[in-house]
Amino acid sequence: MLTTVYKVLFENANEGIFLVNKQGVILLANESLEKLFGYKSGELINKPLDMLIPRKTKGKHSELMGSYFDRPSKRYIGGANILYGLRSDGIEIPVEISLSPYVYKGESFTLAFVIEISERLAAEEKLRQHQRNLERMVEERTLDLTKVVEELEIAHSELNQAFIKERELNELKSKFVTVVSHEFRTPLATMSSSLSLIRNYVHKEDPAKILNHVERIKSSINHLSEMLNDVLEVNRIEEQKFTVVPESLDLTAFVKSLKEYFEPLLVAGKTLTLSVPENLEVESDKKLLRHILQNLISNAIKFSFNNSEIALKLEENGEDLLFSIKNQGLGIPDDDVQHIFEPFFRGQNTGHIVGTGLGLNIAHQYAMELKGRIFLESEVNRSTTFYLSLPRHFLNEKKDSHN
Repeated sequence: MLTTVYKVLFENANEGIFLVNKQGVILLANESLEKLFGYKSGELINKPLDMLIPRKTKGKHSELMGSYFDRPSKRYIGGANILYGLRSDGIEIPVEISLSPYVYKGESFTLAFVIEISERLAAEEKLRQHQRNLERMVEERTLDLTKVVEELEIAHSELNQAFIKERELNELKSKFVTVVSHEFRTPLATMSSSLSLIRNYVHKEDPAKILNHVERIKSSINHLSEMLNDVLEVNRIEEQKFTVVPESLDLTAFVKSLKEYFEPLLVAGKTLTLSVPENLEVESDKKLLRHILQNLISNAIKFSFNNSEIALKLEENGEDLLFSIKNQGLGIPDDDVQHIFEPFFRGQNTGHIVGTGLGLNIAHQYAMELKGRIFLESEVNRSTTFYLSLPRHFLNEKKDSHN
């Protein structure tokens, strides 16, 4: 069946080669095939091909071999679907097979070339493992890079915040210089002018006019003192140089004392009315609450029309208290409302009315320290109402927060 040349090639080929008939019987097998499957020379001849097939795939192999002989053609078996052969010692080995149909004297045969691919599969697995390691390293480096980028973004954000803070601080400094230079100059000029006039009136022995200018000086000094106090309060808030000291407080008596305090300061027909429940006991910081309400009442008086009413009202709303201070006066333009609690902000319609623009900022900060808030309603040239909402039981809240 084999010529001399083909026999030499058959016997000396590195690949395992065998010839099988339609019945699945091995007719020829070279030395490489015998070594590959662990058989002695000639031991495979006239043996069924199934002895080289693992038991789990014998049924499928018989079916495939039958269909192959029905439509014989050159085929390659293996690749992505790994094919296994069975050695004589029962060990399964991965192989690839090339099939070629062969006809001799009218009878069909199949010539098969078999190579064992264990080393190649191991190399491919090693390559895949190396690839997985590389992918993991890339992923880790990506995570590290992502973390670095996030840290840089945080640092950039913090730097931007620092720049914004610095810009805001510079703007506040600029506003402070502008307000102080303007607001301090006016009372100082008044005092200087009054002192010069007093000197003239002393020679003329006019005590009434001297007394009038003394009152003007006292008023200017009070104004300067109030401005300095506001600046000091802002500094205390910025540096947190104060502590909230809640105490039991007779709020009814407390609010009535505020009315008594402001009664002498009402001029030009202005009146202050009061509506407050009787025997109202609360817990809050008396000093901070006084500062907030005095500021809101003082502003209501300052910016109200002559011969108008300032109404101070206190209501209970469950566990909250709601103060309202309403006046008939200049009102606050819509464009100014969003800035009204900013330090040194003065409304566009305040005109010649004196002020530093710090009072509402301080009141707003203190309200938050008391777990409350300030909000407002206003209509230009009609009225403005400031609201102060506070919890009734500040002490209880503080205790609960530590439970």
